[in-house]
Formats: sequence, structure tokens, C-alpha cells
Amino acid sequence: MQFKYNINNQLPPLAWFALIAGDTINVECGNAVACNDQFFVSGAWAGNFADGDFLHSDLRCMTGCSIANQGITFSTSSYPQETMFSMNTPEGFAIANSLPLLLAATDSKLDRNFFHYEEALNSVAYGRLRYIKNVPVITPRGKQQLNLHICCTLDVATDGSFKATPIATATTFSTFDEYHNAMSAALRALRDNATDPARTKAYGMVSTISRGYDATAASALCRELGCDTTLTFNRPVKYAEDCGSDIARKMGYTHVIEGDANEVFTNEQLWEAEAAAGGDISLVVFDVFSKQYTNCMLFMGVRGDSMWDKTAIDRCNENFDYGRMKISNPQNPEHWLRTNTILVSVPLIFGDHWPQIAHVSNLDEMKPYSVGGNYDRPIPRKLVEDMGIERNEFGMSKKGAGYTCHFDTVGRMARKMSLKSFNSFSRYCRDKKGDFIPRVKNGIIFYTTEVAEYVNRATKVLKINYSMKRNEHYHSGPASALLVQWGVDTLRKQYKKNLNK
Repeated sequence: MQFKYNINNQLPPLAWFALIAGDTINVECGNAVACNDQFFVSGAWAGNFADGDFLHSDLRCMTGCSIANQGITFSTSSYPQETMFSMNTPEGFAIANSLPLLLAATDSKLDRNFFHYEEALNSVAYGRLRYIKNVPVITPRGKQQLNLHICCTLDVATDGSFKATPIATATTFSTFDEYHNAMSAALRALRDNATDPARTKAYGMVSTISRGYDATAASALCRELGCDTTLTFNRPVKYAEDCGSDIARKMGYTHVIEGDANEVFTNEQLWEAEAAAGGDISLVVFDVFSKQYTNCMLFMGVRGDSMWDKTAIDRCNENFDYGRMKISNPQNPEHWLRTNTILVSVPLIFGDHWPQIAHVSNLDEMKPYSVGGNYDRPIPRKLVEDMGIERNEFGMSKKGAGYTCHFDTVGRMARKMSLKSFNSFSRYCRDKKGDFIPRVKNGIIFYTTEVAEYVNRATKVLKINYSMKRNEHYHSGPASALLVQWGVDTLRKQYKKNLNK
């Protein structure tokens, strides 16, 4: 078995597509994918870069493939973040780390009458066992199933059959110090891998910070690595009180960059399409900082609300199963591929040991860092307070950045998108919104499923003391389903033009 590479400078730097044909794995990829005769990797892992032994690493922020052990083994990240997509074709087994790229490379497209792509891409919220593992697409041969692979290794045979194995990390801990030391060691090894001299170009380090728990704690851990640049929103008004500039400077950051989230509404590059192709546009506001984190590792506090929540002791599990969520794990994967950014979701490291993390949160030694109430996260509080930050300076109220369009109509989305993006999306809705009956059926199911959400919104506005229990199933919204289709289709066409150049 051998790799045959075609480095395509027109593709996003970290994007790759592979086709297994006989004893050759043909790979077309961007210029930041690390390639050699034994493996290729998009991203980094905790381990020696030259060895390429990412299959035994407990921290993988990457996708890639290894043939070092005579077999063909692909890998995703070690927690539910990067997704791989695959399908069998007459030419062989095709797989990519980008849904639009896989479709473009196989002359395929989404099924306009299937309104559950949003649901499938967000089903990562149900963990590595319950997520939706395949969806229909239209190929030159007709309708076919496309596979999704999350938080797993994938052993592929030359006949196109495969076996997916959930990634299990070996690191264990039972006290705060053990957890902290394990996190620090893994992050140092990740940093060393991403900055290894053997790489064509080393990655920088950038964190995000606020006055909440999760990003602030992630920045505290990153400061230990020598990270000196952090990003925070201070505009518009709703972000001003959550600006983490003062905290960052007290931690020792010297490059504190403030941004205006509303700048996203002036973009002319269809940022929202890029984000929607990953399932949701919740992280698109961070695109305003893209110049700062291009060619860098970006450390964020994604999923700290689950992993570090003291009350998670009642729902924690080893499969990253968060249950019912309005949105899943915000990813924006196509954006990270384009900007050559390695996203590191710090709270998710060792997340398959969530019960152990929850146990640490509830230890007697953590009681001095427990403030009670619904917003109580002793682990990040201790991490931040140990850096000299006063208790009342952070973690007092939950705000967060970004938004979701899951419950919006097409008209309401105009307030959450740039004019150019919204006009493009509106044209797509008029031209390719699918057949009437499947569209209406999806709308009926959505509003039936989400009736509790709208009732609870109404009672909150009317100040009525009533709450209806929400349905545990995530269902694609009538407009947001089209938003995802628009995003994927927009990038599919773009990538199609860029292939084989």
C-alpha cells in the first residue's frame, strides 16, 4: 500500500480527499496537510511529529491516515469535533475531512428533499455512539448513503469495507492536581507537535477569553504553555460586560486583541455559508478575528458547560453524550480548514472520562471553589483563581458568544447574516427549496417536536410561571435545514472548480 499525493494550493490548506484504489491511496489535499510515505495528517496530536504515531495518542486535534502497520487506518480527533465523511464509488473507497469536498470530488450533491442534514451534522451532541452515521446523497449512479465518522479510528479494507472503533484515552485521574497535570502535559505535547521543526511551517498559539468560566480557564491553561495572544469581544454593548481584557493582562498576556462581533455583518466572503456547511453558524462571529488565528492553534472553552459543570455528576458518561441541546458542538470546520487553524476545545480533552472529571468537581478539596447555584464550575474557578484572578472578576453570570438560527424563519435570518450572504441564501431558497410535500412534512414535524420551546419563550415574555418539558430529539428546522443545504452546496461548487488545478 502506498500514498500518491497531489498538493492542491487552491484547496483550503487543511482539507484533504482520499480515494483507495487497489494498492494506492490517492490523496488530493491543501498545502498545510503534512504528508509522507507512512501517513498524512491535517492538524496536530500529543506526540512526536516525526514518528507519526497519532493512533496511540490521547489527544488528537486532527484527521489523517496511517499505513505504518500495513493496514489502512484513518483517525478523527480524540473527542467529537472533526468529522470524516466517506462513501463507496466505482473508482474505490472515497473519504474526506470535508463534506463539500467529498461531494465535489465524487460528482455528488445533497438530496434537496432530505431535510435532515442539519440534524445529522449536529447529532454529535448525542455522543460518539448515538450520532447519525449516514445520510443520503445524489451521485451519478443515483441515491446513495454517505457515512459520517466521529471520534473514532477507521480501519478500511481495499474492498471498501470498514470498521469504526471509538477512540478511548488511557489517561486517568482522581484529584484536581492529577487532572491539571494531565491536561498540562497533553497540551505541552500538542504544542511541541504543532511547532516541531520537522513541519514545513510551525503553528502559533492563540486563545479566547471572556468573564465566563470556560474560555477563561482555557486561557489560564494556555498561558502555562507560553501562549501570549488572546482574543475577546468588547463590542457591541451586550459583549462589553463580558470582555476579558483585564483578566488576560493579569494572567500575563501581552497581546490582548479586542473585537466587534457586529463586523461579521459586513463580510463579503459568504462566511455564513462556510459556517452553515458544518451544521450551524453559531461560531461565525469569531471570523472577525481570523487574521489573528490563521496558521495557529486556537484554544477555546467549547463544552465547558458540560464537562466542567458541577451538576454533571447526574448525567455524565463516557461517550460525550450531552443529551438534548439547542445546538451541538459549535465547529465551523470549513473555516478552520481554510484558515489553517487547529481548533483545540480544551474542556473536551479526556472527555471520554467525563465521570472522572465530574468526580473531581465534587471532591471535598473543590468545595472552596464551589459558589452554588446553576452556574457552578469548581475546576475552571480554581484554575483561574490560582493565577491571581479575584473571585468576583469572572464566572458571575453566563453570557457566551454567537447565536443559532435553528428556530428562525428565513426572514428572521436576515438579522443574523451579512447582506451578501442573506441575498445568496434567499436566492437558494427560492430556486432549490425542494418539493412541497417533503418540505411541509418536515415543518410539521419540527413545530410538533419543538412546541415546548415556543411555549416556554412565550411564558417567559408574559412572565407566566410555567415551563413545558422539551422534547429530547433534535430535529432540523424548516429554514435552518435549507441554510445547511445552501452552505454545503455553495462550498461544493467552489471546491469543484478548485479540484485538479
